[in-house]
Amino acid sequence: MTISRTIAGLVCGSLLILNSAQTVGAQGATVDWSGAYVGAHLGPMWGSADYSERHEPVYARDADIDGFNGGLLAGYNLQTGDLVYGIEVDLGFADVSAKADRGALHNNYSAFKLDFNSHARLRFGLASDRMLFYVAGGLAMANLTVNDVDPGWGEDESSHVGWTLGAGVERVVMDRLSLRLEYLYDNYGSQDYRLRGDGSYDGEVDLSAHTMRAAISYRF
Repeated sequence: MTISRTIAGLVCGSLLILNSAQTVGAQGATVDWSGAYVGAHLGPMWGSADYSERHEPVYARDADIDGFNGGLLAGYNLQTGDLVYGIEVDLGFADVSAKADRGALHNNYSAFKLDFNSHARLRFGLASDRMLFYVAGGLAMANLTVNDVDPGWGEDESSHVGWTLGAGVERVVMDRLSLRLEYLYDNYGSQDYRLRGDGSYDGEVDLSAHTMRAAISYRF
């Protein structure tokens, strides 16, 4: 299944859930979004691992990474009138990668795998009864492995730290339980790698990613 079909299915399914949730739980009650919450998230992730080698520019490769990311989240909200603001952290375990391109003319040996990522974000939203429309931004971190798949060569891993920006919609479906759908753009910045085998060489990766994910959370 392509990423575009996955995203379309996730969006349609989430909208159906949010629509049907109108009949669940207390009706017409005004929601207080204040307080702590925990939850879980899941969705497709895709992006770019822009690879280069300082001393051998011909071996550059802009690899398209894609896969799925899921994990846990926790946060705390404060509400003033219709305005909701707070902080949220999350940890995601990813299966997001790009294999070595054996058909490439120059760099046909570099493979990439994003193992996990995390965010520390501020959220600002507008509440409308059981709905919350919000934007969020802050720090983003990801752990990436670069692998030279040629025989006799190894791999190196490093943590990228950058920034994230996104937006979403959340709806209370029953009492303290809510569902959300959100989009995130993560720019993880550049990091150096050293690959060793019969000698060694240095590479650099500029990493960025997009995520469309659904989440469920419970407010205390």
